[in-house]
Amino acid sequence: MEHREKDDSFPPGYLAAWQSLIEGLPDPAMVIGLDFRIILANEAQARLLGRSRDEIVGEFCYRLLHGAEAPPPFCPHVLTQEKGRAQSAQFYEEPLGHVRVTVSPLKGQDGQVLAVFHLINGLDTLEKTREDLLQLEARYRAMIEGFEGFLYICSSDYRIEFMNRAMRSWLGPSGLGRPCYEVIFGQKDVCSWCPNSRVLKGETVRWEIQNPVDRRWYYVISTPISYPEGTSSVMILLLDITRRKELEDSLLKSEIKYRTLVEDVPVGLYWSTLEGEILEANQALVDLLRYPDRQSLLKANAGDLYLDQEDRHRLLRLLKSQGAVSSFETRLRTFTGQTVWVRISARLVKEGEQIFLRGAIEDIDSIKKTELALKESETRFRAISQMAPDAIVLMDKEGRIIFWNEAARRIFGYSAQEALGQELHLFLAPEKYHQRYSRAFERFKTTGQSRLSGKTLEFTAVRKDGSEFPIEVSLSLLRYQNEPVFLGIIRDISLRKRAEEEIRRRGAILEAISLAAGRFLRANIDRQTLSDVLSRLGQATLADLVLFLEIPLSGEAIFRPCCSWSPRGPSSVTLSEGPVTLGPDLWRRLKAPGSEPFWGSADHLPPREREIFRKMDISSLIFVPVLAGDRPWGVLLFGYQQTRPWSLSESEALKAAADIIGAALFRERVEQELLKMEKLRSLELLAGGIAHDFNNILTAILGNVSLAKVLDKDGRLSQILDQLEKASLQARNLTQQLLTFAKSSVPVKRREDIGRLLTETVEFSLSGSNVKARFEIAPNLWAVEVDQAQITQVIQNLVVNAKQAMPQGGTLEVRAENVLIDRGEDIPFAAGAYVRLLIRDEGVGIPADLLDKIFDPYFTTKQEGSGLGLAIVHSIVSKHGGWIEVDSVPGEGTTFAIYLPALKGQAPDREEPPETAFRGQGKVLIMDDERLVRETLGSMLEALGYEVMFARDGQEALELYQTALEAGCRFDLVIMDLTIRGGMGGRETIERLREMDPQVKAIVSSGYSDDPVMSDFRRYGFLDVVAKPYRMGELIEVLKRISPSVAAN
Repeated sequence: MEHREKDDSFPPGYLAAWQSLIEGLPDPAMVIGLDFRIILANEAQARLLGRSRDEIVGEFCYRLLHGAEAPPPFCPHVLTQEKGRAQSAQFYEEPLGHVRVTVSPLKGQDGQVLAVFHLINGLDTLEKTREDLLQLEARYRAMIEGFEGFLYICSSDYRIEFMNRAMRSWLGPSGLGRPCYEVIFGQKDVCSWCPNSRVLKGETVRWEIQNPVDRRWYYVISTPISYPEGTSSVMILLLDITRRKELEDSLLKSEIKYRTLVEDVPVGLYWSTLEGEILEANQALVDLLRYPDRQSLLKANAGDLYLDQEDRHRLLRLLKSQGAVSSFETRLRTFTGQTVWVRISARLVKEGEQIFLRGAIEDIDSIKKTELALKESETRFRAISQMAPDAIVLMDKEGRIIFWNEAARRIFGYSAQEALGQELHLFLAPEKYHQRYSRAFERFKTTGQSRLSGKTLEFTAVRKDGSEFPIEVSLSLLRYQNEPVFLGIIRDISLRKRAEEEIRRRGAILEAISLAAGRFLRANIDRQTLSDVLSRLGQATLADLVLFLEIPLSGEAIFRPCCSWSPRGPSSVTLSEGPVTLGPDLWRRLKAPGSEPFWGSADHLPPREREIFRKMDISSLIFVPVLAGDRPWGVLLFGYQQTRPWSLSESEALKAAADIIGAALFRERVEQELLKMEKLRSLELLAGGIAHDFNNILTAILGNVSLAKVLDKDGRLSQILDQLEKASLQARNLTQQLLTFAKSSVPVKRREDIGRLLTETVEFSLSGSNVKARFEIAPNLWAVEVDQAQITQVIQNLVVNAKQAMPQGGTLEVRAENVLIDRGEDIPFAAGAYVRLLIRDEGVGIPADLLDKIFDPYFTTKQEGSGLGLAIVHSIVSKHGGWIEVDSVPGEGTTFAIYLPALKGQAPDREEPPETAFRGQGKVLIMDDERLVRETLGSMLEALGYEVMFARDGQEALELYQTALEAGCRFDLVIMDLTIRGGMGGRETIERLREMDPQVKAIVSSGYSDDPVMSDFRRYGFLDVVAKPYRMGELIEVLKRISPSVAAN
């Protein structure tokens, strides 16, 4: 008989335990509720009443036992409820006979009576009481021993008096007589949670606990036992509920995990009725529909969210007919009034008699917009591709052409009808590459990967007429109509390749020129130096022979072979040391004023020379006059075994090289002639003249390098051009050194990156030597304001001294760091922020008695030294507001420390290439007596967008300016050289121009940076100044500073 629990006040398992207890009793027994309804009855009770237990349970006890409609006045049940303790009564009732009823209250944890236990004994058999009691005890014992739970009885002092079999198996027989808190719970004293004090007062307590000994959970029922003699004990029942606890914990974790999963999933999830009531939704759906919170969404109706109500009805029809729908696309209205494309997957769920709708909503708004954009893009692609200058070709996964635009027809010569369906690599590539392309494409089809995808590469292609030409191909792997396709953009780069080759050759020549300039500035013109220069020029021009033929001082039409170079070695040059003639025609061209390089054939030479060149397989020649002023000094001859085309820019570069050699030869001869003159004056004049000449030459070099960088659109030659520009800037610095050496010029300061300047100057000064530099440059070095040329001279002088101090080679330590000098320090200069430069060598060192003299003018320990190097270093540093110190240990090395005032916390200016971002407008008049300078500056200005005219001197400039004024098309700007040989210079010309036109705008340019006009140009009527030599960027910066009518960005 299963018990029936009709009251929620009973703890879990409580009635089941009592049902088990009373079932083993021989006497009738019942558990009756407070409303007098029978809750439990054993089999003996059913036999006593002659009814089944199903008929008994649920009936009122007074109806079944007494046949009455209310409890009798002697009813012990009523007294037990009222008094809360056990009661008994005797009565006679048909068909029960004489009986005694013992009634005990069953109490909850709070001490309240939950039900009443009834035990009925027949008095007619009292004589058998003793035997019955014995039997009852045996049954009770059997029942308790057979109980699966743990049961024990303890006394009021917590000592165990009885244990059932399960308890003895757990604790062993030694548990009897010992405190329960010690044996069961491992405590040294009464457990803090123990309810026995309440139980001994008559309360039945039910509770749960996790045993600290075995860590298992138990449901515990503690019930009082009262003995006739007045003592009490406590019966404790322990049911192991560990498994239930684990299931509860697992269920809680599962619920949390499920809730987390639902909330974390990026797809909107919902639960609603068919009428549209939203019962539940996750946060993703709240975010998708732009609702402020979940409660706001739950108040909305699903039907109102649809932009098109017909979509809602169609979805419901599909659900009712199919039970589930997936990938249903529609547009929903968000809380903010916007619309969003979504994809809905839903199914009907039945719970009881009600049908619900459960589904997921995915945001596909961006996908839909992308699809529309793709359709528009395809339309635009076809329209644009037909107008594109480059060939645009699409290929399918087999490599067959599926799209061929008009530019492809123009470049390759095939019509679209001829090209479509052809395999691209077999159709357009030279036959020698077919196998390689086929293997690569097969590998792609097998692996799905291509090394060409996403890259821009150069190939050789073949036209319809069979001619081969270079192309640039950019390949991209796309998906079109769910299939992989290749998009190829093909550009004919024939013209660019020719231009690149020309730029490369010119750049190589200019680099050789720059290096030659440096060599000539640092060394005398001897045979070895000249051979090195010819070697570099020959390698740059890919010549088979380079000769320098010198004209003797007598001026006769004969040449003396001075130096030669050939890639095949000196033995391949068969010219003797005797005189060489080139014939009257070549001689007249060389002697003509302003003679330019010209080409010729070895067949036009005199017979002797023609035979010499024939033996060396030289057939094509280019002659470059070497002039010093207007006087021819010799000729540079470049010979080739085959005819070679020459561009005008290459020819001008060779002319610049010849001018450098001529200037160097002129310098050497002038030096020899002026040795008799006063030393310092001669050096001043020589340095000024050479600096001016070199500045003119370097202006052409730097200007052409700047133009080359502008023309080099894809940056393929950027590294070469950058190196060439750096070398040219070093050469410019050398000219500034000459001026500084000759005259006490005031520093022209600007903010500089001293770390970069230090590194580049040291590396340049040590190039080709056996001394290596070790740099330690502080990463956040402060900016300094210095004259770059003068500080470069300081660094070079110190590095050269260090290099000479280490003839066997070694390491030069170079450091740059920020320092703060306090006022309290013993210093020879003002406190503040400085950048300290340290240059330490491993050389022989300086004796202590000479340290105080090394900065004195003309003091030197070297036989060939001038004694001015360190004196100039000291002068330059002092003029910059800095200080120089020296420390030296003979045999270990020397350290120079330079302190330069710094701009604390300010980073140095970074050079930015403005050439590609600047465009100008207007008419510019250039006045310079050097044709190379005029043409170079003109090319630079034309590249920037200006219209240019030229004048060789001031008189010609005045005439051109007057003509322009009379024609009403005045010049927007005049750029004039300060010094004109044999003519009117810039200083006088600007005065005449201002008389002619007070509004004239003029810029002064010169290689003499220490001229007062250059340092105070506005006083003389100029708007700005640009010092020779200059780069495109420096020219642009000057143009930006003047009137907007001349410069426009």
